[in-house]
Amino acid sequence: MYMSEKPDETHLGFLVMISFFKDDFPWIYEIEKETYEILKSNKAVSTKEKAFMEFRRLLKRSYKHPIFMEMGVSKESFMMMEEFMMMSDKFFDRMIHNTKE
Repeated sequence: MYMSEKPDETHLGFLVMISFFKDDFPWIYEIEKETYEILKSNKAVSTKEKAFMEFRRLLKRSYKHPIFMEMGVSKESFMMMEEFMMMSDKFFDRMIHNTKE
């Protein structure tokens, strides 16, 4: 997933990335949108970090929950979630701290 070098454009790739969850995992999509709004706000860095950690905990619990197996989630979906976790770490870090990698 491409991340722009411009801090004010970092969010574009993130918005594309979260759109993959909208239909199949709406609860993940909704919490991501909320987290995204907090990160774009003028709130304190500590508030933004807390929002991200809560989001990450929800994401991890969601895709490791046994109900995923019952829903018939494919191995590819699990791999996508793992990759998403890594990419979201990078996006959130850049959005919180306005840093380049």
